[in-house]
Amino acid sequence: MKKPDARIYKLTLNRNKVTPINAVFIDDKFENVHAATKLSIHGIHFKTTAKSKEILKRLAFVKFVNFLESVA
Repeated sequence: MKKPDARIYKLTLNRNKVTPINAVFIDDKFENVHAATKLSIHGIHFKTTAKSKEILKRLAFVKFVNFLESVA
């Protein structure tokens, strides 16, 4: 079993007890990122470290905003 087989992503999620919406997958191969996003995992197609960091920061902000709205 290997990427982009959906089973590898599901196995990783289950072993780490993480839901897809709370997971981020970063890879330099678009097909692997696309496979992850089909499972509702946040996917980042790696191009540069700076760009990946920027996207990760945005994802964290969005999750924080969603959390605040859910407890309001």
